[in-house]
Order: sequence, then structure tokens, then C-alpha cells
Amino acid sequence: MGHFSVSNLIAYLVAIVTGGLGIAVAANLLSLNVQPTARYVFGAVLILMGVYRFLITFMKANAARERKRIFDDDHE
Repeated sequence: MGHFSVSNLIAYLVAIVTGGLGIAVAANLLSLNVQPTARYVFGAVLILMGVYRFLITFMKANAARERKRIFDDDHE
């Protein structure tokens, strides 16, 4: 699994909370008094923001691990 930094942990947590909030908004679990179309759009935007944040964090962590692996291989 490797080493997790605090910033990565926070980024993953923000992604999960944002996606969960998007699901809650789209499913009307928060009982917002807005038109259904606006609720669906806002929920979809939050879900997509959560997915984006998760993927960007994951890809940056993988790139950093790969750079470290290459650097360590070059200096052995």
C-alpha cells in the first residue's frame, strides 16, 4: 500500500464527502426547496467533482511513486 501523506488523506476524504453530498442532493435526502432539475444538476456536479478529485489525487500519488521508484533505481 505504501506511505500516505496527510494531504492525500485529506484529498481523498474531500472527494468522498463531495461525492456523498452530491448523491444526497440528487436523491433529495437533504429536502432542499429547489426545482428538481436544479437539484439533479447540482447533485451531478458535486458527484463529478468528487470523482475528479479522487482521480486526480490517485494519479498524482501514482506519478510520485513512479518518480521515486525510477529515482531509487537510478541511484543504486
